Amino acid sequence: MKRIHIFLLLLCSLCTLTCSKESLIEGLIFGDKIVKTDVNKTFDLLQGERYHEASMKVNDEEYGYSIIFDQNYNDENSYVAYFSVGVNMGFMRTQGGAVYPVSEGEEIGDDVAFITGYAGLFRTIDGETNLEANPIELGKPFYIGFCADMNGLNPTYGWLKMEIRQDKKIFIYSYAYRAGKPIKAGEQ
Repeated sequence: MKRIHIFLLLLCSLCTLTCSKESLIEGLIFGDKIVKTDVNKTFDLLQGERYHEASMKVNDEEYGYSIIFDQNYNDENSYVAYFSVGVNMGFMRTQGGAVYPVSEGEEIGDDVAFITGYAGLFRTIDGETNLEANPIELGKPFYIGFCADMNGLNPTYGWLKMEIRQDKKIFIYSYAYRAGKPIKAGEQ
């Protein structure tokens, strides 16, 4: 029995020493660990292409996403911003399929719906936000819940903190995740 305890202790020590701090193995062994990454990046929706590529590193995997911008050329104050994500990652969604902003402290886990592909993020018409379609307010930071490795054995839940500014720029503050367990928006 003593040999089994020593073997398990050595195995845990080996995993701790050889795994990166963001690895899936460490997430499985130390399931309460939350990994946070500061991004501090601005996407100017009016500059360059209409697709703005970004990614998040979760459990040593890169998950790409795009922020897509469409403007009504007859009215510069009317525009739509979308998220586009790959098949193995999803953002929390509303019943209508838009990206759903969560309040700080709201739990993100397996009891919520996630969307992959294209999802509406924000819309203005004649400079006014459509709060019924999506309750995001310009100039105020908010959280979006996500799930990485949705089709795998160990889904990873996290949050992405961002802000859509009055000058049509999107600022990504940070994101955090926890392997295999729910996380609360803003939890670190």
